[in-house]
Amino acid sequence: MANEVYSLCFMCTVRCPIRVLVENDDVKWIEGNPHVPGIEGPLCAKGSAGLALLHDDERPQHPMIRHRPPRRRGMEKSHLERGLDYVAEKLKGDHQAARRPEPNLRGAHNLNTHISKTFMKAIGSPNHFHP
Repeated sequence: MANEVYSLCFMCTVRCPIRVLVENDDVKWIEGNPHVPGIEGPLCAKGSAGLALLHDDERPQHPMIRHRPPRRRGMEKSHLERGLDYVAEKLKGDHQAARRPEPNLRGAHNLNTHISKTFMKAIGSPNHFHP
């Protein structure tokens, strides 16, 4: 039997209220929260595409590390801990080379703007943009 989970859509900046049907830890359906006036079920095209995005078989399911110069395929599958360590070392190297955090620049497009801003603040960089 499917469970109903109420949340917010993060496919754009509006953050529409949604109802998600989950069965066996897998999302089966996403729709607008029928209990919210003005939504009452339908979502826009972006919100409706959330299910396809989640189940896209070409979406990376684990961290990938690009090699320079690229190997035969250029990318290597990695575990989460190794991927995070790799990024941390790259950022640390950028800081040491520049002796300041300003050269780091990060942009976000709607889905994770708040996470991106928090990350840039944590490494001491004032640089963040949002389209």
